[in-house]
Amino acid sequence: MNRYFWLLMRFIGDEHTPEERREIYDRARAAFLEQLFSADPPLPESEVSYERLAFEEAVRTVEASIARWGRHGRSEA
Repeated sequence: MNRYFWLLMRFIGDEHTPEERREIYDRARAAFLEQLFSADPPLPESEVSYERLAFEEAVRTVEASIARWGRHGRSEA
């Protein structure tokens, strides 16, 4: 599992609604992209693309985990 998953899970916490999670993802994405594009020396486009895809996959994985198991990996059934 990529490093972004654990970073995002740490920020999601226990009490965030889907809307709040989207805001967290949006803020994290903006900060992440700023960091990628301000690297000195500039990162190759292939590396930027790889990291962007890894981040988006982490968002999907966090949301799937929450939907399936709840926020802490426990079934909410």
